[in-house]
Amino acid sequence: VAGEDVEVEVRVVNRSAAPFYRLRGTFSSTSAAFDGQSIALGRIEPGGTRAWTMKVKVPGSARTGRARLELRLFDDDGEVAKLPPLRLAVQETPRPHLAMRAQVTQLPEDPTRIDIALDVENRGDGPTSKVVVRLKHPMKEQFEILEGAGDVPSLEPGAKASFVLKARLLGSFDAVPEATVYVSEGRHALFLERSFALAPAGAAATKAGAAAAQAGAAPEAADAKPAALEAGALPDAADAKPAALEPNAVPGPAEANPVGAAAAAPTPPAEAAAAASPPTPLVQGAWDEAPRIRIDGIDDKGDGHYEVRVTASDDHALAKVRARLDDDTVAYVEPQGSDRRSATLTLPWSPEDDVKKLRIEAVDDSGLRELYAGSL
Repeated sequence: VAGEDVEVEVRVVNRSAAPFYRLRGTFSSTSAAFDGQSIALGRIEPGGTRAWTMKVKVPGSARTGRARLELRLFDDDGEVAKLPPLRLAVQETPRPHLAMRAQVTQLPEDPTRIDIALDVENRGDGPTSKVVVRLKHPMKEQFEILEGAGDVPSLEPGAKASFVLKARLLGSFDAVPEATVYVSEGRHALFLERSFALAPAGAAATKAGAAAAQAGAAPEAADAKPAALEAGALPDAADAKPAALEPNAVPGPAEANPVGAAAAAPTPPAEAAAAASPPTPLVQGAWDEAPRIRIDGIDDKGDGHYEVRVTASDDHALAKVRARLDDDTVAYVEPQGSDRRSATLTLPWSPEDDVKKLRIEAVDDSGLRELYAGSL
């Protein structure tokens, strides 16, 4: 079972007519738990038996499948024997599964300042190791990262963690700048990537606002409407509505956004109202979650042949699912129809087959990917 300590006993019988001296052995395996392990047996008389017990721990991230195990024996004169390979079954343990959502807000007192609030949730059945979030450095100098990383030691099933990444817009742009956020977990090789826009209604508004803020000049009234760049500038009701910059972007409730501190008295009423208003929400995305992949079972097809049933599922819609054994594609599907949240693949298999690398990739309609990396 993945993640558990087990004891393995190796017994070697000398069926020759001569003794072996200083006999030892080395394992090679498709599993990191066994590969490179050594045993020392010493002298074995004809007809004698020697045993060696070792403790191993299959990595907790190992997927359900098989591992090949081979043992070579040596004495002082070189290799004595290469034993036939063994095939060991591995059972995975409950695994984590990450989902994320992001909300971008613009500080009212400085329209070039951007806060990216991230929620990360473990929607799997097992705990995570360390979860890291990072803001990717832009290819062009469109913004600088003020606070670009965060982490949490672990997330139990159903637990959430929140992070705030900070950036500053630089200059003016002809196109809406984008930021990319990575969420990763090392032990189970979990990875999410999401890109989103960092500008309000359009590039023109961002260009005018950022340029005016950098120059230190008060913008004209018409230019000030999209982002309320000055504390005393109140946008019209129609202009104050945030634009949904992505197809699935839905503005959140006002109380969900941080509220600016009230201005110290005495303060003109208009300026106090602007200071007390929340930052303009730019992106309020839904949860992003990669597809899930699992092995459902093995069906006996007769004559020593079997089929392995694999299911991929997604909370939105699957775009494609591909399965490879070593370098060969053995199953591929692009789900069709109105409900594309699940797809089933069948993989040919026989217990007598050699152990092969199994790679299953599922991609959803938003581009999020999940990779099942095991052996069969």
